Amino acid sequence: MANQLIASDGAITSRTKGLRESVARNATQQERLEARVAATEQRLLKQYATLDTVIAQTSAANSALSQSLAALAAQSRAFGSR
Repeated sequence: MANQLIASDGAITSRTKGLRESVARNATQQERLEARVAATEQRLLKQYATLDTVIAQTSAANSALSQSLAALAAQSRAFGSR
């Protein structure tokens, strides 16, 4: 009976082989997933940097527009008081 379990085609040997193959598949899948996560991280970091730039540009445009409108309002008040 013991010889049947540990023989090259025995239950324990077959189960051990199956588990090792499963571990190898899992390791491969994990490597692929880690590569996808790293690629996603890089893509998101690039998008964040672009978004940060756009927000800074929008903020600068907002500031310039606010100053222009304030100057226009002051001019309008000055001409209106004449």
